[in-house]
Amino acid sequence: MFNGLVESIQSGGVNVIDTAINYRYQKSERVVGAVLRYLLEKGYSREELFICSKVGYISVKFVMTYVFILLLKGRC
Repeated sequence: MFNGLVESIQSGGVNVIDTAINYRYQKSERVVGAVLRYLLEKGYSREELFICSKVGYISVKFVMTYVFILLLKGRC
């Protein structure tokens, strides 16, 4: 998904990214984030892209990941 999204954006064929926490069990937003970091490092500006994200149900995996991060930081 990463390579396909990068290629689509670089070709000029895509500038709207629609994602949500529930798409692909959170993998969609993680990949979109990685693509955005990559493109910004390559000189793209944030103003060149339109990003839409939605709220959905919060998965157990998300909650467990968040709690784990808090535990690592000593905040829990």
